[in-house]
Amino acid sequence: MKGNGLKLAAILSGMIPLSSFAHTGHDVSGFIAGFSHPLTGIDHLIAMVAVGIWAFMLKDAGIKQSSSMIPSVFLAMMAFGAVLTFSGFALPLVEMGIGVSIVLLGVLLVAGQRLSLGITLPMTTMFALLHGAAHGTEMPLSVDVAGYFSGFLFASALLIFSGYGAAVW
Repeated sequence: MKGNGLKLAAILSGMIPLSSFAHTGHDVSGFIAGFSHPLTGIDHLIAMVAVGIWAFMLKDAGIKQSSSMIPSVFLAMMAFGAVLTFSGFALPLVEMGIGVSIVLLGVLLVAGQRLSLGITLPMTTMFALLHGAAHGTEMPLSVDVAGYFSGFLFASALLIFSGYGAAVW
């Protein structure tokens, strides 16, 4: 896994300069706008795939609950972060926090570092709140809120499980 993780991390890190270009121009239904956001924003795409790989690495290290807890906590807290910002609560330094989350996840993956759930879950929670806040802030006002939320959560889940599947492979 370590050699493949290094290759994947190198490829993904090469795409970081393209981040933050996917956050405008959603003139479609709520679900489609929400679904396309994580897929077209390289920052979200990298983070979601990395979370899936991270969950597998921890499961592979013997932390069995990580394969379900990390994705579940991430998606739930991302939804909560989106609801917070959509409701008018402004989280500070969201874009910088997203950048830090990508870099930190990349470093942990490349180093093959496995942290306990006691460290991983709070870290995952913070990263997810920030990514969710970005989704909530960037939701087009003209779309259906429930459709948008279900779209970005579904796409995010697909990306997380794609990362998990790639790590298994």
